[in-house]
Amino acid sequence: MIQKTPSKKTLLTTPLKKSVSKTSKKNINKIPSDAEVVDYVQSQNGFVLRRDIARAFQIKGPDRRRLKEVLTGLVARETLERRGKSYRVKGQADLTVIEVLGLNEDGNFIGCVIEEDHHNFEESVHLILPAPALEKQLHNGDRWAAKIQITDERLEAVLLRRFVVEPKGILGLLQQDGNRLLLAPLERKDRDLYLVDPASCDRFAAQAGDLVEASLEKVTRERFKVAHVLKVLSSKADLVHHLSHMAVHRYDLETEFSKEALAQAQKSELPSTLEGREDLRKIPLVTIDDQSARDHDDAVYAEPDQDPNNKEGWRLLVAIADVSHFVTSHSALDREAQKRGNSTYFPDQVVPMLPERLSNDLCSLRPHEDRPCLAVWMRISKTGKLLSKKFVRGLMRSHGKLTYIGVQNYYDGKKDHGFPDGLDTRAIDNLYGAYDVLKKARKKRGTLELEVPEQKITLAEDGSIKHIQTTARYDSNLLIEEFMVLANVAAAEFISDKHRPCLFRVHDSPKPERVEELRLFLESNNLKVSMAKGNIVTPLNFNHILDQVRDLPICPAIHQLVLRSQARANYSPENLGHFGLNLARYAHFTSPIRRYADLTIHRAIISLIENNPAFYPYKIEDLNLIGQEISDRERTSVKAERETIDRYIATYLENRAGETFPSTVSGMTDFAIFLTLAETGSDGILPLRNLGGDYFQFDPKAHSVVGRRSRIKLTLGDAIDVRLEFSNPVSGSLLFSAQLGRERKSATYTKKSAKFLKDNLKDKKSSGLKTEKLAPSPSRTSARAKNKSIPKKTIVGSPRKKK
Repeated sequence: MIQKTPSKKTLLTTPLKKSVSKTSKKNINKIPSDAEVVDYVQSQNGFVLRRDIARAFQIKGPDRRRLKEVLTGLVARETLERRGKSYRVKGQADLTVIEVLGLNEDGNFIGCVIEEDHHNFEESVHLILPAPALEKQLHNGDRWAAKIQITDERLEAVLLRRFVVEPKGILGLLQQDGNRLLLAPLERKDRDLYLVDPASCDRFAAQAGDLVEASLEKVTRERFKVAHVLKVLSSKADLVHHLSHMAVHRYDLETEFSKEALAQAQKSELPSTLEGREDLRKIPLVTIDDQSARDHDDAVYAEPDQDPNNKEGWRLLVAIADVSHFVTSHSALDREAQKRGNSTYFPDQVVPMLPERLSNDLCSLRPHEDRPCLAVWMRISKTGKLLSKKFVRGLMRSHGKLTYIGVQNYYDGKKDHGFPDGLDTRAIDNLYGAYDVLKKARKKRGTLELEVPEQKITLAEDGSIKHIQTTARYDSNLLIEEFMVLANVAAAEFISDKHRPCLFRVHDSPKPERVEELRLFLESNNLKVSMAKGNIVTPLNFNHILDQVRDLPICPAIHQLVLRSQARANYSPENLGHFGLNLARYAHFTSPIRRYADLTIHRAIISLIENNPAFYPYKIEDLNLIGQEISDRERTSVKAERETIDRYIATYLENRAGETFPSTVSGMTDFAIFLTLAETGSDGILPLRNLGGDYFQFDPKAHSVVGRRSRIKLTLGDAIDVRLEFSNPVSGSLLFSAQLGRERKSATYTKKSAKFLKDNLKDKKSSGLKTEKLAPSPSRTSARAKNKSIPKKTIVGSPRKKK
């Protein structure tokens, strides 16, 4: 299938990383000198865990404390910088992998980061060549080792060494062009269409509209490419699943289970007795999920605590499907679940972690059916403090399959809640009573209050798109979230208090350089920032920023920028806490049907409450490996889900080219403006070359785009009417244009838009377009004199012509 990211061992030169020399390894348990520590940390090209430094020098036992003193001294002398339990050389640039994208509007080479979690305000990276002669060696799709540096709010990559990459296959959709077929790649950054070898199409009976895997001829930059069909992956005839199939094949998602795993699933049975389980069937537990939920793995219950020592406190019960009853460690089912890591959700289908016999049947907490569960009883005080917890294996029976909207309607006094007959609604009242306490505790604790809207796509029976809307979030959603967070905290505390290793859900604090990027940008936009350079930040610092923009048009864009400044959450046996939730210990316990991490936590808890160490067979080395693997799988699933949503939206808008859409500026670079459409909440791109009526320039310090003659200024959060030029369902991209100047008329420059401009030009403080005096700038012609820009879309195989 598609070539994976090459390892650093495939570099043309020596490997990027080096280990401790053999001579130093002879001195076992000897505390290394400051110079030796600095040399090793620098060789790792980034932050290194203290644990890994100790292992490199074979330091064990009490000597680890002496190593910590060495590291603390180096940090105090500003030789090293520290983040949590990780260290790197002060000022050392990040080393990462860059993929070459091509030329931007101004003829400069750009690329994208494909390794590490390096977010920035821009979606592209400017490539800096160590020598001009290297320009001839740059080809689209090539991957280089590079050092990241930031100058004037611009992300740059200094190219160091090129990876050796064998010719790779690509995925794409066949398109008819006269009497020939063209291949449109799924990769959004691939601008080209490729001529398809007719003989390869005949060999596989490939037709226009088919999703195929193809190989490209090994060619130089100066030649055109031809694609050879290797396999037909999905036929256009399967319209229902065609768009999700693109992501499934691109990311090699596992859709088939082994025969052995399916056989085990079919033979699985519900427990026939209560042996070893607590009978919870008479407790009015209910499931509350989205209307389209395909599996139900959690149920909740709450009641006032009758303990006189806990006045106004609550007792909570969270019951989770006991997946470990059906999936034993090291079984075929377990291997399949671990390989997937999690379920992946598309609008039209689910790629499940477990076979349907388990995920939608035996493990799903269906109403009025007995199901095995792992439950936790929790007592909280009137301030939301967790006072006690007790885990039990139980047998439960859901008293109702409720939805978020139904529960919210009931709480708001509406009659259309859809509750089943016989449900005691006092159970819902109690849930909200406990939630009010938890909500106050959350606010006092100070969690990161980010709001990032998601799109929900509703399909008709034939697979066509019925409508697209932003997912609504109610108090009922937050209620379940708070119950689940509390249960996850209880699980993490229970296991770690017993000194048993486990997979924590880790969310480290943001990197200092990212916080500094955000601080500089916010201050340039006259926002008060309570984050002094070098100081430790907390979620409350970010909440202070979000509060300032709560009612401003710039609010969604700032939420996105704050999100991008955060570290990426992952699974690890090393507990670094959860920054976003502001919790010291946190693990995932509540979704074992769709997350493998939760299944490992269940096994840890059961091994402790049943005093059965064999039930939890993981060593710390196993957990390190599993944590890394499932974290990678999670990121892959997120990419696949997002790309599929983009393709559905692009398909929805495909026949609306030429229409005008209200939008908001969500980001910008020196060659494009990024937009969020009001109608669908989807993202699009407005190249500066498509911004008519003036010559517009990007000001990186002010993070704005300004017209040279009109003085029109666009910044984050500004409203702008844009014209859809091209919608690409294959890549999921949307391309727009806009007319802002007064020099010529445009179909998109309507009376409404003109009034909008006029009003905002009068009032510089408005949230719309602004004016600003500019220094003279070079003309567009002279700017392009040295470098030729890339056409929007070219057919590779014929001379490039303007269309």
